[in-house]
Amino acid sequence: MDVGVDVGTTVTKAVVFDDDGRPLAEASRPTRLVRPAIGRFEHETAEIVASVNEVVGELAASHFPSSSRGGTVGDRPGVLAITAQGDGLWLVDPDGTAVRPAISWLDARSSAILERWTSDGVADRVFRRSGNRMFPGASGPLLAAVLAEEPEVIARAGTAAYCKDVVMQQLTGVRATDVSDASAPFLDPRTQQYDDEALEATGLSELQHLLAPVEPAGPVGELRDDSTGMAAGTRVSAGPYDLPAAAAGAGVDQPGDALLTVGTTLACQVVTRELPVDGEPAGLFLGTWTPGVWLRAMPAMVGTAALDRVLALVGLGTDRLPGLLAESRSARKASPCSRTCPKPANARRSWTPGRAARSTGSRCPRRRPTWSVRPAKGSRTPLATVWTRLGGPAGSRSAAEVPAAASGPRSSRTC
Repeated sequence: MDVGVDVGTTVTKAVVFDDDGRPLAEASRPTRLVRPAIGRFEHETAEIVASVNEVVGELAASHFPSSSRGGTVGDRPGVLAITAQGDGLWLVDPDGTAVRPAISWLDARSSAILERWTSDGVADRVFRRSGNRMFPGASGPLLAAVLAEEPEVIARAGTAAYCKDVVMQQLTGVRATDVSDASAPFLDPRTQQYDDEALEATGLSELQHLLAPVEPAGPVGELRDDSTGMAAGTRVSAGPYDLPAAAAGAGVDQPGDALLTVGTTLACQVVTRELPVDGEPAGLFLGTWTPGVWLRAMPAMVGTAALDRVLALVGLGTDRLPGLLAESRSARKASPCSRTCPKPANARRSWTPGRAARSTGSRCPRRRPTWSVRPAKGSRTPLATVWTRLGGPAGSRSAAEVPAAASGPRSSRTC
């Protein structure tokens, strides 16, 4: 059995999986997001690490009761795997202890710096080198902001780390990161090494020593004590951060595969072997553990806001989400991707580019028509049509139908 941990912005969750990958049990703890000033969001690093120890300890007590007492191999998990929120700035000393509160990816204190970098062409130069468009919560602008406001903190720091890597270092002593977290904004995606030109452009070359070594296949180590409730020596892996980890978990690993995630962040990711960094700077190119393969990501901080909008459109509350998701999973089995969607009476045909995202476990063999629909005044739009826009499979059905105004937003129904 293996244990997976996801350290999110608002909750830390751990799940035990059996040898066939089926979830057996889970535990979670809320995580506190501190707002010391307008536009500033922070975590207490010690609280985050404690939340990991608590959720893992809860599962260890129920599923590996002999683990911390040096039980047999059968009592111990195969691996403890860690993922977490990405970006932000987690400054720690050489031992992995925080030198200041961790700065969340939601933070905006670097906005003025990033505006200057954009107007001076620095942001453009960095994109040409890394393929990543910086935003205020990215580690580069935040590092520049802390250097300007708190130079004494920078002097005490040993690593400008990411969330999962801080947890990894405190549990195992391993100081390293993987290619997904390192991608934004200083990693050269071609060499998987930090790019000197990108660092020079931002004026942060002298702080390169704070960037953790990059392990292309992710940092690995062993628990150095039993603070998690598991035995010292248990294997630990720090996987990609949450966005690419979700893509891997969904089986999105071949060029053309795509994943839409609706969470705190609304994110679309597409697997690609192309690296066009000569166009307009936008989005991210995230490194994967397969050389020459990247995730082209377009994240926006409007995930739950968009979800609230859709639920309001169909007249439902968030309490209906669990049922809708369960219904969506059931419909997926009965709605193969090879089925052609019928043309709605009030639709106009448009072109669906490229290979369709996998939504049922099989890949669409050809391009398919997408029907853009504007409901007629007084008509009733199936909830499934709206839900499909959030990544639910075509063919999802619900007894709930709601009136749709003629001025309402367009919806798309695709296979």
